[in-house]
Formats: sequence, C-alpha cells, structure tokens
Amino acid sequence: MEAVVSTQSTWKQWYQRRVHGSSGINAEYMGGEPVKPNFGDGSDAATELPPIPCHVHGGVIKDGHPVGPGNLEAYYFPPTPPWAKIDAATAAIPVVTRLGLKPGTTKAQFLDGLSRWGQDDYLYSLHNVYPAEADSGWTILDGIVHSPGPILTLEIQRPQDDFNLLSWQLGDVLKGDELKAKRDELLLRGMKDGQAVLEEVVKWE
Repeated sequence: MEAVVSTQSTWKQWYQRRVHGSSGINAEYMGGEPVKPNFGDGSDAATELPPIPCHVHGGVIKDGHPVGPGNLEAYYFPPTPPWAKIDAATAAIPVVTRLGLKPGTTKAQFLDGLSRWGQDDYLYSLHNVYPAEADSGWTILDGIVHSPGPILTLEIQRPQDDFNLLSWQLGDVLKGDELKAKRDELLLRGMKDGQAVLEEVVKWE
C-alpha cells in the first residue's frame, strides 16, 4: 500500500495518477465497467459499478477451520477533490455499499446463495444496501458479510489477509473447471463446504 501523503499537491498527483485515465474516471479504480446484475429472481436490476465481491473475515483457515479473530475493518470515503473530473456517464450511476444481511434472511437462503457461487448474483440481493457517500465511513466487525462499494476509500485494518469470498464478481459468470477451481480457492479455502463456512466463519446473530 502506498504511503499516505501530506501535501495537497502530492495528493493531487497521486489521485490523478492512480484514479484518472485520459478522460474521466479510470474504471479500474471505480470497480470496473458498469454491469447489469443478475439476482436470479427475474427482476430488472439497475446498472451498477461493480463492488468488491461479498466476503467475510472470520480468521485464517488452518487445517480446514478458521483461527480467529478475523479482521475488523474501518473504512472512510473521502470527499472527491474539487479538481477531480468524473465523466457524466459514470457520475450518473449510483454507488452503493452492502453491509450485513437483511433482517429476516434465513440460513437456507444464505446457503442457496453460496450454492450459486459464480453463476448469478443472488447473494448480493440478501445484503443491506446503503449509498456510498463521500465524507462518511463505517466499521465492519469480523464475521459480518459485506461488499464495499467502488468508491475512493481509505481503510484501516491489521495486516492480516484472511477472507472467504462468498460471491463472485457482480455481473460475471464462471463455468466448468474454472468455476470449481475458483470456488474451492476463494470461497472454501480449505474448508469442507458452504455449511462449514456458515457455521464457523459467519456471525449470524
């Protein structure tokens, strides 16, 4: 991670280099190109800038089980600098962040979402959805599922890379051997199955 800079001129240079392309916002630093989610329910979902996929921090997986504590994360969305230029098409797309599961979500629904990993975006639809607003922030405890929105973010956490990726990239689909390999590598990470992830990694209450 690059060091935090202390002067406006240096910050401006870093921001323009890392976030901006030749015209407007650089899609790489806004989550990627806009996508149309498929929540698997036949609904006409609104176009989104893809967020970080749904995931949870429950501890480092050792011998098939998590060893906690998992990472606690504190995020801050800084204001967009006045000299930043965001193209009109990108600016018109609402940016949202997903934090925790909606009240009333059942374990059966959650496991169904895990079973559809890489095939649709159903698990995203189980999350609480909030606007990702500049000059705001949030804290996510270990064991809480979340999918941070694609907006310039300052993050504070321990240097511990523990996670279980609960869904694939919004709007993208995997197939065949790639689906199985990615699911084993990123979702299960050595754990037995989705039921084990639910029982041992996710804090439900």
